Amino acid sequence: MAPDATSLLRRFLGRRHHVLKVQRIRPRRPDQPSLAALNDDLLSLIAHWMYEIDPESLNGLALVCSALYSHARRVQYRDICIDLAAFRHEDNLADSKRLESLARNGFLSAVRTLRIRVSDKTERAIHEGLSPSTKTLHHYDKARLRVEFPVWNRLGELIPQMTGLRDLHWHGHVLPDAVRKHLHSHSDLGLHLSLFATTNRYWPPQQARLENCAAHFGGASASLTALRIKIEYGEALSLRPITRALKGVLLNSPRLRILSIDIGHTRKGGMGRGAEPEYCGFGFVGGEAPAPLEELEIVSYPWGETATWFNRQGYPNPEEGTEMQYWARYFNWSRLRRLTLYYASMPLAGLLAPSLVALEEVYIEYISGMAFMDHSLVELFRTLAPSARLRAVSLPLLSSTENSDVVDALISRHASTLRMLSVTRAPLEASVLSRVVDKLPCLEEITIRCQRQPRASSSQELASPRPTSSVADANITTAWPSHVLTTLSSFTSLSSLRAFTVYFPCGEPNELQMPVLNYSSARNLAEALYSISAAAQGNNTAFPRELRFYSGHLEDFIPDHPSQSEWSRDNATGFVCRRRMAVGKGEGPFEIGCVRLDAAQNGRLREVVEAAAAMTEEEERCVEFLVACRGAMIEATYLAWRKRMEDSGRR
Repeated sequence: MAPDATSLLRRFLGRRHHVLKVQRIRPRRPDQPSLAALNDDLLSLIAHWMYEIDPESLNGLALVCSALYSHARRVQYRDICIDLAAFRHEDNLADSKRLESLARNGFLSAVRTLRIRVSDKTERAIHEGLSPSTKTLHHYDKARLRVEFPVWNRLGELIPQMTGLRDLHWHGHVLPDAVRKHLHSHSDLGLHLSLFATTNRYWPPQQARLENCAAHFGGASASLTALRIKIEYGEALSLRPITRALKGVLLNSPRLRILSIDIGHTRKGGMGRGAEPEYCGFGFVGGEAPAPLEELEIVSYPWGETATWFNRQGYPNPEEGTEMQYWARYFNWSRLRRLTLYYASMPLAGLLAPSLVALEEVYIEYISGMAFMDHSLVELFRTLAPSARLRAVSLPLLSSTENSDVVDALISRHASTLRMLSVTRAPLEASVLSRVVDKLPCLEEITIRCQRQPRASSSQELASPRPTSSVADANITTAWPSHVLTTLSSFTSLSSLRAFTVYFPCGEPNELQMPVLNYSSARNLAEALYSISAAAQGNNTAFPRELRFYSGHLEDFIPDHPSQSEWSRDNATGFVCRRRMAVGKGEGPFEIGCVRLDAAQNGRLREVVEAAAAMTEEEERCVEFLVACRGAMIEATYLAWRKRMEDSGRR
């Protein structure tokens, strides 16, 4: 075979890698203004602005020439994720090739944030000294380790070469030795660590690694800026050695600023185990405390008690009161800007209030109607330090009966500073939500997660609302109930509001909530709200630049969060409606896009819905496109669609 043919074959098979040679931009017309006249700093800024406005636009910029390719890729590679816990080997191999491409083309220095996720099996093999040639391993594990081991070793070589790296997010219990040494000598590099364990067959090896975490991360503790702990345990005695080791990590991390704690019993079927008498928390004593925190999230934690029977045996500070009282007394809360509390941790809010001099954001979730939790939240809002300027609040419920004291306390003390309000469960009743509009006029962002509405009766109006004469002139056409339009339109009249987000319940697999959210209903709702506002206040009315409508569970839109079910995940959808500043001929007042589709797919979605174009076979197979076009499917229809896709072998 001729040498040229051999070289071409090697290039085609991917066996030969080429290093990108960057050349200067040559203007096609030197006598006219051109990007070629700008220096590299300005070109980098242009690429950065393009990425902020439309991330996909950089792909087109990279195709112009090698110089702009370099600038575009340097912006795109500022945030890199290497997922070694992916289910498919092909995904792990793709991440490995991407890592090598960064090193080969000189883009390692462009990385600012690196996110690494390591599989439990790989960590277990490293911790126990196993290798792909170990005979006792299953052939599937051997194949996985053959892909992941080289990447693991390569990370230890390449991370020290990332001279621009500022934040390293590591989801796992074990760090390569070279990375630990690099962190020890570069304390300006921030380590964001996520530690996890669960009561399944991997609990013993996970437990062993976590018990050794204080010694393992000792050299890197000076760089630890964020720690996320998620542990589901079976018995208190098995958890105690782990929390003692984690306590050592907390006490020896002087730069720790962000702490998230989720330590609780295994939750099966939505229910957790009951409390135990043995104490298994961190056990701070004698004034021990971590570094001053800026963000604290407590989802679940076995708080030490003194007046009850649970979490009491072995608690080291009975003379200091409860563990919450110890934390409130000895921890430094002067820097805390963000506080997130769930359920049983709610009483901590009232204890901390006088010490939270810098608090800006509060996110609360608990079962409404429990008096002691409502009281803690009222105490937080009423006794918060005067220097705190509360800007963002998330409440579990907005009701005229159950938590009216909470809302009153929030409005009376913080109405002038509050800019963002989120409500986890809100009834779509104008009488309930009108207080927010009247008393909080400075809100810039509002997020409402609507409660499930009862099934509409035959007399309930589901077509267009019965408008007044002024609204009738606006020619409103919508499939939304009149009370929904009336309630939501009261928010859109706020002069300071920039973004308005509504989560609608999707319903149950066999009983969808009507009307279903799709492209048409999202467009109709946005245009109806705009028309009502314009009819009431004129065409120059204040109206949010951006409306966001979602249908489904909130968890379905959180990356890496376990979904409620496959039906829930696949039938969830969302739309962003951005108001056009100048409306062209044949255009509506809003530019609408589905959050689960890319730019090309959204273009096709508009053609299918607005121009009655036919769906392609590929679009029929894409569940995100199907739901965005037609709305959620009942379970029988969804299962039938899945079966057709599986039978054709193309899903």
